[in-house]
Amino acid sequence: MAEPETTSFRALLRQYRLAAGLSQEALAEKARLSRRAISDLERGARRAPYATTVEMLADALQLPTDDRRRFERSVDRHRGPQSGAGPRAVAALRTPGHLPPPPSALVGRESEIAEVTRLFRGRSRLLTLTGPAGVGKTHLALVVAAQLAGESADGAMFIDLTPIRDPSAVLPAIAAALGLAESGAGSMIEWLQMWLLDRSTLLVLDNFEQVLPAAVELGELLGACPGLSLLLTSREPVHLRAEQAFHVPPLALADPLHLPPLVELEQVAAVALFLERARAQVRGFALNRENGRTVLELCIGLDGLPLAIELAAARIAVLSPEMILERLRDQLTLLRWQAQDLPERQQSLRAAIAWSYELLAVEEQGLLRILGVFAGGFSVNAAEAVAAAAGMGGSDVLGELASLVDKNLVLSEETGGAERRFRLLETIREYALEELARQDERRAAEQAHAAYYTALAERAEPELTGRAQRAWLVLLEGEQENLRAALRCLSDGRESEQALRLAAALEHFWTTFGFQDEGRSWLERVLAEAPEAAPEIRAKALAVLGELLILTGDRERAHRVLADALALARSLGDRTIVVRSVVHLGRLAVQSKQWEEANQLLEEGLAGALEAGDAWWAAFAHLQLAALASRQGQREQSEQLLQEALAEFTAIDESHSIVGLG
Repeated sequence: MAEPETTSFRALLRQYRLAAGLSQEALAEKARLSRRAISDLERGARRAPYATTVEMLADALQLPTDDRRRFERSVDRHRGPQSGAGPRAVAALRTPGHLPPPPSALVGRESEIAEVTRLFRGRSRLLTLTGPAGVGKTHLALVVAAQLAGESADGAMFIDLTPIRDPSAVLPAIAAALGLAESGAGSMIEWLQMWLLDRSTLLVLDNFEQVLPAAVELGELLGACPGLSLLLTSREPVHLRAEQAFHVPPLALADPLHLPPLVELEQVAAVALFLERARAQVRGFALNRENGRTVLELCIGLDGLPLAIELAAARIAVLSPEMILERLRDQLTLLRWQAQDLPERQQSLRAAIAWSYELLAVEEQGLLRILGVFAGGFSVNAAEAVAAAAGMGGSDVLGELASLVDKNLVLSEETGGAERRFRLLETIREYALEELARQDERRAAEQAHAAYYTALAERAEPELTGRAQRAWLVLLEGEQENLRAALRCLSDGRESEQALRLAAALEHFWTTFGFQDEGRSWLERVLAEAPEAAPEIRAKALAVLGELLILTGDRERAHRVLADALALARSLGDRTIVVRSVVHLGRLAVQSKQWEEANQLLEEGLAGALEAGDAWWAAFAHLQLAALASRQGQREQSEQLLQEALAEFTAIDESHSIVGLG
């Protein structure tokens, strides 16, 4: 393919492309350039390319040695603008931006620094650091960029998008950081593509979550500029095909139930950060046996968020760790730092979270507020039910929940079961509750939450004495913080009758997990608050309280409460509560060695349970009769009754109830 040496680069490019049977799109894909770049080079609308671009094109075209040399010699080595290269011809220089040094040492992030750096060196050209407010995305980005700057021929540049809310202003902000004055000729994207085409540059774009639509233009820049790399910080991924998202987790914590030695505790990432920042306030601050656990609990209460930990440590000059922990309930107010070199949104945790909240759609804000009423996590079904009852019935709760997870405002967690769990960091939850109160929505949301968990407990109750009990007990165990929150809401709101229903429905929950004292306390409280509750509700609550009093060792009071429950149940004709009450009274009589009374009561309970077809209470009555026979020295009869109880419990897949119930 002999060509005169004067043949232009653009003509050769077109000729070699056609000879290879490639379209502009196909060549662009093989050379890792944009179609626009190929088109502009063939039309002469760009300056002569850099050697790296020519090499990429020659490789893509698979040119033999002679053609490759001719192709390379055709490039104008002056590298000035070609005809029609308007934006480059008139672009002027201005003072460029820079890569600011990290504000301080990055504590506890050694693995994250290594991994993000590895991803870039592994040819990732678009990496997004995601995570919730205060997790330290910007700090990590600056440290990584500082390490990588020397590996890019044209260095690294930091672009703070904090003041920008209009996506169309992102490209001008990049141009300004590069030191380019806007020419007004040609489009901004073309202008930047030509400037960056043959440069090797790392751009760090901070706070990209507020200008997400601009991601499309970033994709075009990446396609046209093979030497360009982008490191973004964003609450959520930008969802480009070239993107690799890296979730920045909270700092590592330790288990307070298995406190490590002080020398190891000081190396725990969250604690190490607290120590470093505290020592900047009080020289010589150190961990000891007294404050070590407190500092760890403080870091746990702050979710391991670096910003929150730094703001708390800034208080160490006036508050001890114990005092800070004591005030942690009002953490959004406590955690404020008037450091002049911090952006306003990072001078308090509230401002940092508000920054993320304000970027949400109205529906997402509403759902996030409602999710604040959940304690200890929630399921999709719970979120949908509570949101609907709280006034969001027409909303796409599932879609909005997925969006909040994507934005790192809600955490999604594996449970090992079929259903995922979700939760809010406590700092975000507190903000959500504040917003609920500010919008005058908190009471309605808490009532919807309490209604859902009351219904859940009542639905679970009959299943807790049968074959499905294991699954239901696991479910209730996972929801125990929500159940407690529901009880507090109902009691505080003087909705005592519903509180009685919920507390009584949790009978087997209280006893199975060893929460007898807590259950007793709740039932005593709400019974006192609800003297006018429906008699059938009071009768059941009294019977459950009587059992819990037996288990907590208050036999005398248990007898009085169970006698009241029995009298009320007999007057109502409630056979279920009669059976429950007489069996527990018989149990008390056994313990008091009142053999005749015990036998009469237990036989009555057994007959009533058999008549009602209640297998669990029949088995339990047989178990108590076995205990009675044993206490009277009737070993053979006791063994027979025990075998009957075991067979009955086994028939309903509850043989483990034998243990500890005698």
